[in-house]
Amino acid sequence: MLTCFVSVFWAVACCAQGTVTFVNSGTFPTIADRLVYDIDGSPLVGTNYVAQLYYGADASSLQAHTAAPSRFRLPTTASPGTWSGGTRTLTGFGAGSTVAMQVRVWDSNYGATFEEASQKVTPANQYGVSCPFFYILPPPSCTCDFLMDNLRSFTLVTNPPAGIIAIREENGGCLQQVFLGVHNIDATPTLTGPWQSLGQQTSPFIDLQFTNLNARFYRMHDPVRSFLRTRSATIAVPSAATFP
Repeated sequence: MLTCFVSVFWAVACCAQGTVTFVNSGTFPTIADRLVYDIDGSPLVGTNYVAQLYYGADASSLQAHTAAPSRFRLPTTASPGTWSGGTRTLTGFGAGSTVAMQVRVWDSNYGATFEEASQKVTPANQYGVSCPFFYILPPPSCTCDFLMDNLRSFTLVTNPPAGIIAIREENGGCLQQVFLGVHNIDATPTLTGPWQSLGQQTSPFIDLQFTNLNARFYRMHDPVRSFLRTRSATIAVPSAATFP
């Protein structure tokens, strides 16, 4: 009797875990650009590049999925900008749950993980992340493809020299700060302050509060520098602009 109970409990627990199809190719419910682009603007190719799913309860608690990262395709592919993915089990999330997600891409020649590769200062090394997005887990009976419909395209970057921040706005509306090392980042909506600490951050850092503001200034503690990103179309910072 005890053995039967344990077996049934295991089956229920197993099936309660939701899944997602970790791909950016195919037919999605919403028409949108979901490709990953090389820093030169062309769709990314090369099996040295890999994509990893990060997920969590919200955008501030994302963790790498335990599955091996998925590789991008050969330069001869008919589907550049896409990776060869598969089904991912979302541990801790069941049907009806809303899951925060992000896709992170890097060159595996520069590190086994995104965190390792993103800290390398080499002109040829490029990496990138999508804007965080949400995924609602369908019920197990759903005939849908469990696709990441809210994923949007993004472009890879390279690390600027030490003490420099590169600011760019990705498709999906998030503002990314790219810099070398680990820094304490402060932000303010005006040059007169007050400054708000955003904590210790690594690159690329996404300011989740920016979408509700018309302008945003940033500074690093070491060295102390300030940067402006405004939503005005007439003086908007160009994509991937770098500020000394």
